[in-house]
This record gives sequence, C-alpha cells and structure tokens, in this order.
Amino acid sequence: MTSYRPFAQLSALCLVLSACASENPDPDDGLNGTGGSGGGDVTATGGSSAAGGVTATGGGTASGGGGSGGDETSGGAPGSGGDPGSGGGSPDAGGVTIINDTFWEDTSGTPIYSQGGGVLQVGDTYYWYGVHYAGAQPYIDNPQGGKNGNTGFVGVTTYSSKDLVNWKHETTDKLANAGGWFGRLGVAYNANTKKYVLVAQGGGNVHFATSDSPAGGLVYDNVQFSLPGIGNGPTGDQTVFRDDDGQAYVVS
Repeated sequence: MTSYRPFAQLSALCLVLSACASENPDPDDGLNGTGGSGGGDVTATGGSSAAGGVTATGGGTASGGGGSGGDETSGGAPGSGGDPGSGGGSPDAGGVTIINDTFWEDTSGTPIYSQGGGVLQVGDTYYWYGVHYAGAQPYIDNPQGGKNGNTGFVGVTTYSSKDLVNWKHETTDKLANAGGWFGRLGVAYNANTKKYVLVAQGGGNVHFATSDSPAGGLVYDNVQFSLPGIGNGPTGDQTVFRDDDGQAYVVS
C-alpha cells in the first residue's frame, strides 16, 4: 500500500520540514524534486533533455554495471560481450548518448557512487544525491568476483549536471547518526527555512539532514521514530515528492 505523508505530519522539527506549502517558491526557480530507490537507475521527472535530445540506449545506468556488450550495426550481428568499460556520455549525431552496461564515471573519470538516489532540479542544473557504500569499490575492482553485501556507509554523494549525462562530483557528506543501514533518500527545498532537506532511512528510522546549498554540505538534523499512519513500522521503499504548490511529501 502506498501512502503519502506531508513533511508537516512526519517531523516535529519546528519548521525544518513543516508547512512547506505556506510559501511557494518562485515559479521560475526550476525546483523539481524527484526521488528514486533501487540500485542505480535514475529517473528525472519533468527533466529536460540536453540540446538535441538525450538518447538512452536501453535505459538509465549507474556504477556497478556488468560487462559491456558490443555495438550492433545495420545489417550485422551484435558484438560480443566484454569487460566493463568506462561509462558516461559520448557525442552522437543530434544529441548525447548514454552508454549502458558500463561503470558510469563522473567528469573526473571516477566511478559514480550513487546507490538508491534521487534527482533535484534547481534552475538549469540537476543534482543527483545517493549513497556510497563500502562494497562498491571492491566490486568495481573485481566485477568477475560477483556482487557483495557490504553496505557500510561511506557517505551521501552529491553530483551536478546540466544534461543528465555528464556528472560532476560536488561532495560526499558523512552524516552523523547514520548508524545501521542507510539509504532510499531524496531531497526537497523548504521555502520557509530556505534549506535543502534530505530525507532518508537511517539511524533507526527516518533520517533528516539539511543544507544551505543544493550542492551538498548536508548536516544531520533529526531522526523521526514515530510515523503516524505507517502500520508496519518502517517506511519501506520511500521517496520524496514535491508538488506544484510547494508542498513536499514522503511517499512510502
């Protein structure tokens, strides 16, 4: 069952998250929060494509992909598989192509670590927030060894992009009170406090952190343990949604 809980009902933080709709952001500010959970796929709702369009070959991808398949040419057979290569965007006629089934890299050539993340649009820039787990690097170093279960929390990563293809690593924030498993996060803007608010599972229940900038610098604020209307305890595969009127919700 899916339930929608306004931040005002979830948090007792004295306007850290409450009454997000009482002051609507400027309609030209381009704030569109999207959430996302699961391993690696990113969906930007309402996002715009890059000049000429963005072409995704088979869907979105992130770090942790498997072997890279060969190209298929007109009239020919598909190429044979191979070892994972470096991912990211490549020029294509009329747009930019996202190359799937590779380890997607940021603009510095480092693999993108953004498990279970969400995307927030601010103006003409997209910000991608996710989790860096300790098991990511060993898998990248030896993908043939298979996946591992090391979900040790390294930090919350923030990446920025103008085209949803080329991503710059802004920062990695190691949040306090993120004990146990941490993930399923999203970020929304609170016009009352003028803070960017991260909502995630961690620290025993729903973890809140805030920042003055969409480019990271997140600081722990609170863990909410009592959630009204949640019948089975945890919020499950939660995400964050901000409506057109500025009201933000946790969707669980």
